[in-house]
Amino acid sequence: MFRTVPSLAVAAAFLMLATSSFAAETDHQAKFRNTPPPVTQSDQCEALVKQFKMQNVGHIAKSTLTDARRKLYYGEKMCKNNPKQGIKTINEAFDAINVKPRR
Repeated sequence: MFRTVPSLAVAAAFLMLATSSFAAETDHQAKFRNTPPPVTQSDQCEALVKQFKMQNVGHIAKSTLTDARRKLYYGEKMCKNNPKQGIKTINEAFDAINVKPRR
């Protein structure tokens, strides 16, 4: 009986340690599970197109607006094949109407 008590105490201590380390590991994994997926250049490009289309352009000259929309259309097409170039072109469209896009 004397040897049974210490072995039970060791087993209980091991069980407590294993349970706490498992809980800590689960919390660590949950932190990474809840993070949003990284934003791709394609997603960023599409977001810029939506943002441009929501701008109030009533105060902009017709020729400037036509040029900006032409750049937007070209940038929107480029988003599918070359998102980096599409982002650059859409940013030029924003510059044409003197608006800084949100990042």
